[in-house]
Amino acid sequence: MSDSPPRTFSEVLKKNIRRALTYWTQFTVSFSLLATGIGFVSLYAYTHAIGRTDLFMPSIDVKSALVAWVVLVLLGLASYIIMLSVTTWLFGTSISLFKDIPRDQPRIALTLAVPTTIGFTTFTWMLFFSEDFLGSLLSVATLFLTTSLTCLLIYILTPFKKLVKKSVITTHKISHFRKIASQPFKKPTPKEIVKRLKVNRRSEHALKLFMRFIKRRRPRALLKQNNLSYLKKVLCVAIKKHTSPKGKKLRVLKELFLMFWVSACVFFTAGYAALPTLLTISSYLDKETSETAKHLASMSMLTLTFTLIPTLCFYCSKGDIYRRALWGLLAAFIMPCVLIAITPGALSRITYTAAGGLDVRHKFSERFVLGDDYELQDLNGPMWKTRVVSNRKVEIQAFRLFSFGDILLLCPSHLLKLDLKELKDHTQYCISTFNSKVTRKPQLLVFGKTSVHVGMCMAPIYWKFEHWLRWDDLKVRHAVSH
Repeated sequence: MSDSPPRTFSEVLKKNIRRALTYWTQFTVSFSLLATGIGFVSLYAYTHAIGRTDLFMPSIDVKSALVAWVVLVLLGLASYIIMLSVTTWLFGTSISLFKDIPRDQPRIALTLAVPTTIGFTTFTWMLFFSEDFLGSLLSVATLFLTTSLTCLLIYILTPFKKLVKKSVITTHKISHFRKIASQPFKKPTPKEIVKRLKVNRRSEHALKLFMRFIKRRRPRALLKQNNLSYLKKVLCVAIKKHTSPKGKKLRVLKELFLMFWVSACVFFTAGYAALPTLLTISSYLDKETSETAKHLASMSMLTLTFTLIPTLCFYCSKGDIYRRALWGLLAAFIMPCVLIAITPGALSRITYTAAGGLDVRHKFSERFVLGDDYELQDLNGPMWKTRVVSNRKVEIQAFRLFSFGDILLLCPSHLLKLDLKELKDHTQYCISTFNSKVTRKPQLLVFGKTSVHVGMCMAPIYWKFEHWLRWDDLKVRHAVSH
């Protein structure tokens, strides 16, 4: 923390606006290059994820589609960062409980990183190596006991207890000072101050020091100093509250109450590790082996540990709050970039989701009439559900896995059920063609299987409720045998 006078928000805002206006051209060029790079890298990641990198080079010529693609990929990256930063914010909440002692917050942040890391380790062990993870309340209780006992041991065995005590006393003094400052000011005489100090027997040493201070100056000169009078009143109240037996008990209760909230924040931080862990699991696209659990556990611990870095950068860096916030935001931006570089499957999963939102990839099958390049004997009939239409063209049943500009990749309908990590092993059977050479036909309604409203082309609403409730399964399960 810097001793220089703090800057106001308006000063920082004006300074940054001037910088932006001065270097506007450089910022524009840099952001344009960055967006173009993100578009190329993300598009290559998607084609690599589906196992068809041969479609990458023909696709990058479509600049208009690339702009919309970059926007959706950036939204996916933003949601990825938000899910990763949940534990970051919760960890910062546990440190912000000590806001009244800002100079000690770096030590507090490093100290609280220990129980948080132990909570992450417990969560990872229960997820990957325990047979009954969250099958009952026992796992949640185990996580709560682990984090609470770790915080309690740190409170008892380390100098962290002094920091907790200092925070409680400082908070108490500040609250009393604000309470007294809100009341109308009355100048106490030195006799009244001495009388208040004599009430408590435990304050004899403080009384001697205060009397020595009084003798060095004239009482009338002291009465003219309003700030010193405020200090005297606060001193009287603080000594009375914290030196009496009742005050000590109250202070201990406040310390325990503060530690309870710290333990609760650490517990919730370890509990919300489920979100980054699920992202790590979903980004694993390799084949599952006997070593998969160990690999995912180590990657999850690495991801969870990285989520604490922005908070540590904010509280441990020097400078005013704006400079520390800048370092924290930079760390929050660099952290997911490093994680994406370590786990390439994360970017593949993000681009796979973005492709579904931009209709680059469809989640349903359609009827397509191919061009003259394909004949009936070129395709597998049961796989593509082929038939010959007018002009001896071939009609197939397929879904769009990649449609970018004029580039089109059609895959058989049975591949819709496959996950991303299984899809890349079957895309060699897909058809690569152009949108200009393919005619898309509307889906035919199969009567007798699905009831359709005339003019609405949708199933009755009560059929949907029966499907949601699985009414047919319940009837079969609870049917009475005759």
